[in-house]
Amino acid sequence: MGRKRWTMAPFSIYLGIDRKLPDLRFRPEWSDKEKIADALIEDLSRRSDYTLKDNIVSKTILSPTDWRDSLNLHRGSGLGLGHKLKKI
Repeated sequence: MGRKRWTMAPFSIYLGIDRKLPDLRFRPEWSDKEKIADALIEDLSRRSDYTLKDNIVSKTILSPTDWRDSLNLHRGSGLGLGHKLKKI
């Protein structure tokens, strides 16, 4: 029987950037969500001295309109009508 060779999986990291955003009452238009996300990624790259943009494999951006349309959340707010997560 030959020797087993142990190898490690490639390094990866999941990064979730949660940003407090106004609901649809205060900002009804979110067509620039890609621009906002790119600005956040650029800011984090500057602060960490690491080029994140070139190393992103998958990126999903959710705005209040996405929350409203896909999850039927009132005004696109993750809190819905109340301020308890049980209400989602």
